[in-house]
Amino acid sequence: MSAVDRRGTVRELLPPAKPSTFTDALRAPDGKALAWGSSDSGGACWTRATLLTHSGGTAEEPVRHLPDDAAFRRALIGDRQRSLTSFAWAGDGLTVTYGPLEGCQVLAPERFVSYYVRDGVRTFLGTGMLGIALGADGRVARLARGASATGLVRAPSGVAAYTGTLTLTSEGRELPLGKGVSAFAFTPAESAAARSPAAAPQPPGPAVTTVAQDGGKLPEAVVRLARQIEDAAVRGGHGAPRRPVRHLPTGGARVDPR
Repeated sequence: MSAVDRRGTVRELLPPAKPSTFTDALRAPDGKALAWGSSDSGGACWTRATLLTHSGGTAEEPVRHLPDDAAFRRALIGDRQRSLTSFAWAGDGLTVTYGPLEGCQVLAPERFVSYYVRDGVRTFLGTGMLGIALGADGRVARLARGASATGLVRAPSGVAAYTGTLTLTSEGRELPLGKGVSAFAFTPAESAAARSPAAAPQPPGPAVTTVAQDGGKLPEAVVRLARQIEDAAVRGGHGAPRRPVRHLPTGGARVDPR
C-alpha cells in the first residue's frame, strides 16, 4: 500500500515484507487514515475477513478491529469463517458489519452483527443488518434483511450475494427508501459529520433454535439434544447431567433414551 502526493513522491504505508489482502479501501473524511477489509483465505469455505485501519503514517502496522463480545460469540462467527458485509467511515470512527460466509454458512439474521469502532473501542449497534451508516444530525441508514423464513433473501445472479430493505432514520422517524437493495452510502460530508452512537443492548446468551434451515420445525428430539449440548458447553464440560448407561451382552453400551 502506497501514498503518492501531487509531486509524485511515493510513501510505503505498510512495513516492508508485510503485505495485506484487500476487499476495499476507504479514506477517512479528514483525508489521513485508511480503512479496508482483509480477505485472508485458507481454501474453500475458509476465508477470514477483518476490518483494518491505518493512520496514514509511513511503514506502520495496521490495527485489527475484531469484536469479542457476547453478540459476536452468539453469532458463531469463527476465526476460520467470517465476512465483512459493510463498513463505512462515520466521523472519527467507522461502522462495520460482520457476518457468515455466503454459500458456506447459514445466513440467519442474528449472525450479522454491527458495531461502531473508534479509538479501539467497539460499540455494539445491533444484529440482522447487512450494513449500517451514520450521518449528520443523528441520521442513520440501515440495510436490514429481507423477509424470509430461512433468513436473508438472495439477490439475482450478478447483483450481490443477498439484498435487504434500506431505511433512513431522521428526526426520530424511520423512512423506507427501497427494497432489494445490495449497497448504499452517505456522501463524504454527511459521513464526516456523524457522531458516536449509543450502544444497543447485548442479545441474550446462546439459544437453541427450533426452526430448520428450510423454515420447517426441528424434531423435538433434536432440539432436546441440542439443549443438552448447550448446557454442557455452558458448564465447561463439567457438572453436566449424565445419562444412565446400559451394558449390552456384546460389551458395548448405549444411552438410555429416557
